[in-house]
Amino acid sequence: MVYIEATLNNTFSYYYPFYNEKVLGDYQFYIKGAPVATGYFDIHYITPVKIRTVLAEYAQIWKKVPGFSQLVDPGFYTWILLLLAGYLIYRKRTRDILLLIGPAINILICIASPVNGLLRYALPLMACTPLLIYLTVREEKESETEGENRPL
Repeated sequence: MVYIEATLNNTFSYYYPFYNEKVLGDYQFYIKGAPVATGYFDIHYITPVKIRTVLAEYAQIWKKVPGFSQLVDPGFYTWILLLLAGYLIYRKRTRDILLLIGPAINILICIASPVNGLLRYALPLMACTPLLIYLTVREEKESETEGENRPL
């Protein structure tokens, strides 16, 4: 029971869509400190401080505005993937579930990893979700159109 509890506590951000605390901060905009900034590399910024500040504040809006904050949480995309799988099963399009295998493997790897909720590990799933939604809905519309044009 302790092992299950520990696993759930270390992986919940990949399936809980309202988790907002991040271990290393929400977004990393720069690198400071060792090992990169040891004096051997010339690290400097091209953009002025004001522009970087405005961009950092814009990125924080995504965390504070309801609805937008779910778009940057890995758990939200896990639930979308589960809903798409359920929709395909409900429509008896089990062959199309093969599209969801890659993103599902990404989620399983994230859950098996020792890091809880870092956004960068869920980026492959986040990047392909709009395409998966489109393919799920598009195929349904095409099959409806084909059914209407078929002779009896």
